[in-house]
Amino acid sequence: MKATFSILVTVYNKENYVWKTIDSVFKQSYKDWELIIIDNNSSDSSFKVLEDVLGSFKGSNNIILKKFINRQGPGASRNYALNYATGDWVLFLDGDDLLKQNYLLKLAEIVKENKESEVIVGRWCKLQNGKIGKPISSGILERTNCIEDTAVAYAPWILHAAIIKRSILNLQNLWDETLDKYVSEDTAFWFKLTYQREVVFTDYCGAVYRILDNSRDHTNSDKYVKGVLEVVKSNVRWISSVGKMSKRQHESVFRLLESLNDRFHISKSNREYWELLNLHLHNSPNSLSMSLRRILGFPVFNVIKTLFL
Repeated sequence: MKATFSILVTVYNKENYVWKTIDSVFKQSYKDWELIIIDNNSSDSSFKVLEDVLGSFKGSNNIILKKFINRQGPGASRNYALNYATGDWVLFLDGDDLLKQNYLLKLAEIVKENKESEVIVGRWCKLQNGKIGKPISSGILERTNCIEDTAVAYAPWILHAAIIKRSILNLQNLWDETLDKYVSEDTAFWFKLTYQREVVFTDYCGAVYRILDNSRDHTNSDKYVKGVLEVVKSNVRWISSVGKMSKRQHESVFRLLESLNDRFHISKSNREYWELLNLHLHNSPNSLSMSLRRILGFPVFNVIKTLFL
């Protein structure tokens, strides 16, 4: 039986880009797909653009367009879209990103070759200033045994670089809508979803990630740091409910928190940050660098690192 795909697109104020996103779906060489679009009550003309581009489509695919009257975050929009999905596999797609023409065709081939797979992940490339870059990955694709160690702290791939078997998207694996106001909400989603799941990797690059100047970025350092802390705490609570954090997971969280201080110089008054950092430091593996951090104390070690690096 051929694989069927539900492509779930969430849109908020993407009037200049969303038609290209939808057009990249229409141009797929593999035709067994349905398209569910949720406009998150855009204040620009995104909804009108969507109506126009959908009106021009000549195919017979199932297409649903809905509008959230009371705007909610991306996770809530994606959960809402799932209510309409009927395909075997789900692909989440933001309203400014793109799919290469043979993306679904290649994924269908991989599905056929890996019948037990639950998540399939490929590489992606960036689109910036009109130019598409080289295929990239987070590094996890080269080290497939480290997902559970690193995904607790870092989103392992971009949103549409992966497809998910719809049958595993149950109540426990939906998007956490309480994290919608933070920029790292996908870290929590992918960590819970991939934990002890059958993940298959491919070198194929079919996802194109558009870089925009007004993307949800990290320019508001206080908000960004708060978001990271909330996502980390959510993941730690979740894994504590199903088991025990490994030392490698503690190390991943510590290194993420350390990188925040390197970048933003976290105030000593942010007690929550420093308590979390020290907790994960003292539960990390006994490597030389971690031992030095413990012996010298993180502030002293950080000064030394700054002087010599």
